[in-house]
Amino acid sequence: MNGQKIPIVDPHHHLWVHGKERFLCDELYGDIEASGYDVQATVFIECTSMYHPRGPEEFRPVGEMEFANGCGALGESGVLGPTRICSAIIGYADLALGERVKGVLEKLCAAGGERIRGIRYITSHEPEVKIQAPKDIMLDPKFQQGFACLKEFGLRFDAWQYHPQLPQLLKLVRMAPETPVVINHAGGLVGMGSFAGRREESIAAWRRSLTELAAEPNVFLKVGAFSMPVFALTPDMPKGPEHLAIFAERVRPLVETCVEIFGVRRCMFESNFPVSRETYTYKETWDVLMSAARNFSLSEKQQMFAETARQFYAI
Repeated sequence: MNGQKIPIVDPHHHLWVHGKERFLCDELYGDIEASGYDVQATVFIECTSMYHPRGPEEFRPVGEMEFANGCGALGESGVLGPTRICSAIIGYADLALGERVKGVLEKLCAAGGERIRGIRYITSHEPEVKIQAPKDIMLDPKFQQGFACLKEFGLRFDAWQYHPQLPQLLKLVRMAPETPVVINHAGGLVGMGSFAGRREESIAAWRRSLTELAAEPNVFLKVGAFSMPVFALTPDMPKGPEHLAIFAERVRPLVETCVEIFGVRRCMFESNFPVSRETYTYKETWDVLMSAARNFSLSEKQQMFAETARQFYAI
């Protein structure tokens, strides 16, 4: 069966205007149409865009939720194409507010309506890669209080951190076992900086941490974003048509490890667009994942390319 005929629910993309960079509904629909893939629905993930310009800082992310919900209504209408873009939305709230975050969650839920599904708080902190959150934020009592509030609103949690931080995520997860959690970008295996010289050690630690997290039944895994610099899989890639096949072969063992640990019912493939656009087109992104998943059966691929995301995000 042609991979382009396998239904896809893309569980991770952004829409934004950052400076001169624009990736909005028209661009997303254009990429989907040009790919030739049967992308049936998508999940919008927060990206600090379209915030309210005024008012208390903690409530400004409500603007992004309002924007994404409007895009979801556009997707539902079918005016620009058959794909139901933004059929589920993951917003942002500052969980470090502790129980004060409840006020923000209330406004986000009101703005997101039937499409809001959860919150992402980026906790990634690795001096050799990027610092996007205070060190050990997941161990902070205030943050843990905020995380615990998600259950009250029936919200999921999207987690993004680097693999050395996965043990901290495990502690957080165990504090609220009723809250569904999905780990972004295959757990953020670091392959750059000093990690480049200890690849086997890093993979072993990454695998061990993912195995511990997979023992928690509320934890799922997004498999993708392997072209991000943190993975260090593309720096020496040759130019030309052969690069996709080479990249897919580098990605394949990581994909197979993720599925071995979490199983097909808790793994979902993702585009991470437009971040991945820096390296590959939307079509090429799915081409690579289809190739890397070639050893799985048709039913397994259908599960990971569409059904896991559909079930996790209640699409």
